[in-house]
Amino acid sequence: MNLLCITLCLLFSQFSEGVLSNSNNIKQIFNKPNYKYTEYELENALSNDLITEYLRSSLNINMSSIDNDTKVDSMMIYLNREQFAWVLQFEADNYLEHYIKLLASIKDGNDIETKKIIEEMNKYSKPEIDSLLNMAEAILLLKQDDYDNALTLINSYNDSYSLYIKSICYLKKGDYDAAYNILKQINNHTINHSGYIIISDIYMKRGQYSEALNYIRNFEEEFKQSNKMPYILYQKGYIYYKKGYFLRSIDILENMINISRNNTLKGNAYYLIGKNYFMIGDYEHMEKYLAYVKNPLIPSDFKKNALFLDSKGMFFGEDYGKAIEKMEKFLELYPEDFLTPYAYQILAQSYFYLGDLSTSLKYIDSIKNPEFVVDKLVLMKYFIDYRNGIFEDSISAHESFLSNEKNNPLRKDAYEYILNHSDNDDLKTRTMKSYLEEFPDNVDFIQYFSNLMPYLVFYERHDDILWFADRISEYLPKSKDELYTMIIEKMYELGINGKAIDFYARYADKYDKDDDKVIFHIALLLSKTGENISSELLMKHLIDNNSSIYVDSAYILLSEIYIEERNLINMRNLLSEININEKHYLYAFILRNKAQLEKINRNYEYAVNDLILSAEIFGDMRDEASISLIRAAEAAYENNDSEYACILLDKASMLAMDIEIINKIKVLNEKYKNH
Repeated sequence: MNLLCITLCLLFSQFSEGVLSNSNNIKQIFNKPNYKYTEYELENALSNDLITEYLRSSLNINMSSIDNDTKVDSMMIYLNREQFAWVLQFEADNYLEHYIKLLASIKDGNDIETKKIIEEMNKYSKPEIDSLLNMAEAILLLKQDDYDNALTLINSYNDSYSLYIKSICYLKKGDYDAAYNILKQINNHTINHSGYIIISDIYMKRGQYSEALNYIRNFEEEFKQSNKMPYILYQKGYIYYKKGYFLRSIDILENMINISRNNTLKGNAYYLIGKNYFMIGDYEHMEKYLAYVKNPLIPSDFKKNALFLDSKGMFFGEDYGKAIEKMEKFLELYPEDFLTPYAYQILAQSYFYLGDLSTSLKYIDSIKNPEFVVDKLVLMKYFIDYRNGIFEDSISAHESFLSNEKNNPLRKDAYEYILNHSDNDDLKTRTMKSYLEEFPDNVDFIQYFSNLMPYLVFYERHDDILWFADRISEYLPKSKDELYTMIIEKMYELGINGKAIDFYARYADKYDKDDDKVIFHIALLLSKTGENISSELLMKHLIDNNSSIYVDSAYILLSEIYIEERNLINMRNLLSEININEKHYLYAFILRNKAQLEKINRNYEYAVNDLILSAEIFGDMRDEASISLIRAAEAAYENNDSEYACILLDKASMLAMDIEIINKIKVLNEKYKNH
């Protein structure tokens, strides 16, 4: 038995996970760390060898060299054989014999005998042993949790061993800073073996994992063959778990299991591996490792936690049947545990998802403390009430939830349930307004608004549309362009031209970046309503933005506006802007529209020449080329040159592939030849 097994009662309540909850009470409980400092985890800070080395060095006595003292020889033989009870049977007549008995009692862990020997040795009052006895007595006081008196006894001593005992006292008192500062002063290889572990533990207690890793690496480098290496690896695996390197933590802990002889430490490592698998969502492997921890023959500090986590993993893995089986086993073993309300939560939710609403309600009602009734269960209870006939339908249940549960964070879920499941568009519009006011930064709103847009536009709910547009500009500025575009596109699609233009005029200055598609459609709508000047301005804006995919369309729309306005000068200027080498098809198309204006102005020869050139440019676009030639023939015919018109039609017939174009050529040929 060891004299004093320091457990560094940085001891915290064993950790376990919470369920789906938002209450502060639950957060406080489940934010507790799960790093457990237990007896096996530290080298016994005041181990027998450490103390006896100190005692021997303090008196500077080489006991194996003592001659001519049969009694001392006998006592030393028994001491070296670790037959401590035989040593303690001797009557000590001097301080040396008392000293040997002191070593034996310490080695034997016999605190009562140690205290008795110290009291007897105090009679000698020799300066060379006063500090030794004070140290021994301080160790006894430390074991009895009398830290202040232990510190008083050795306060003036500054040797490595005394400093070490002081650091342990401060650790036990919870003064980690003082313990750390003292340990940093010690430069003793034997003590550093334990000191590195303790310092890393202190850093871990503070959550300073990188600093803890530095000491762990120092330990690994300096004490490669230490029998405490499994504990160091456990520390290391835990740190990587806390830092979120779950797979690396698993590798380290599996290596630790392979070299550890401490079954409790191995059991704890299995639990931590299970937690790592839980965190990465691998519930199958989690279950495998936790099964080892739950084995009654395997020692572990986390038996209860393993059972709870096992069920929780099944719950998150949506294997609700297994979750129920495991959690009901947990309740059977721990019916009054502080985790019991959370077990009820998982059971209530699991039964709910399996459709067993009566059992779900039973577990909800089993949670006696209102603080433990989590928000999710409150919402579920409304649904259960609906199924029990209290509400007409599920939508009404969620409406009631929104009316009554003003502070429940799952109100967002209730809003979205109504928006996703209600067939009443008016209700959805009202719900969406409340939803946006209450959760103004929720980007999911755009999708819900998109789903409702056809209803709002078709029934001309323009006031509602403007209300949403105003709120979007205020609450979701990054999404407003997307919303404005959506509204205008839907109005354009449904042909609500005037409202689309009005809407664009109202919000154009709020666009962070003009959408070319919107601008083009607004320009089309403006041209349809006779607002050619405004349409022309927008088209020129697109043309100036040479990278827009609507540049060619803008040119074509402008040319059509100029035809409508019979503005030949603008048409000629427009054509001159087009680089025939880069956009030859566009040039041919606009040239064909220019020819239409030339014909309107009775410039038939210009028109014919433009159309023939247009046909040549279209080239391999045979039907387009044939259309240009047909129009050239029409212009020639109107200029009273029916013979040339027929020649042009013959050329067109050689190119045409579309049956309608071919038929038109036949009709015109017949007409012109008979003229």
